[in-house]
Amino acid sequence: MNRLIKYDLKLDRNFLRNIIILQVIFIGLSFICHGFLSTNYLTNPVFARGIFTISILFFVIINLIYMIKNLGKDFAIKASIFKFSLPISSNKIVWTKICELALFYISNAIFLSIFLWVLRFKISSDIIYFLLLGLIWMAIIGLIIYFFLQIKRFGQGKIYRFYGVLIIIAIFLLGFFICKYFSFVIINGELQHAGPMNYGFIFPFDIGSKGLYKNITTLIYYIMALLLVTFLNKENIKNNIDLS
Repeated sequence: MNRLIKYDLKLDRNFLRNIIILQVIFIGLSFICHGFLSTNYLTNPVFARGIFTISILFFVIINLIYMIKNLGKDFAIKASIFKFSLPISSNKIVWTKICELALFYISNAIFLSIFLWVLRFKISSDIIYFLLLGLIWMAIIGLIIYFFLQIKRFGQGKIYRFYGVLIIIAIFLLGFFICKYFSFVIINGELQHAGPMNYGFIFPFDIGSKGLYKNITTLIYYIMALLLVTFLNKENIKNNIDLS
């Protein structure tokens, strides 16, 4: 699996180099701005929210661009012929994709945290928890895209597309139901059942009198969903490509 990751990194080296250069520039600018901005500028909610929103949008966009670029090349360029001709299991192929997306996401999350910290934002455990959930979401979305790319490449027809759409709907609806009625939050170091949370499947916190309480159910549910889409990808590749 390490060799596969190194192989993909070589294919993406130009894109990754450009992203690193861009991040270094932004970090440098944040240090420059740190010297000019007053310590209380974050008290302006419009200004602070604007900086935070732009930072998050940049973070999401570059992760989506890399996801599409990374997954698409497995079925769209000649290098894919070499990759799928290697004597490796479908399990390793799928987990290689997950690791590559995760490494890119984590590196960008570190950049985002440093950037916001230099600009005097507080990087709380709630932000880290949300970023962790975002990592799992990205892996799930990536594997769903990967599954549809396989369907197109293998010519599996409309029935498999229907299965793919059905899986997306099932994950969404089941997540809404479970995270709404079976949410458990951490309060003072203890797990407690929370009341119905309409947005628990996308907002992993319960708003209490003393702030935000982390919803463990949301995290566990999406980990299970990730394992499901991982299994589906693995089985689909194994049944359509001879990797022996």
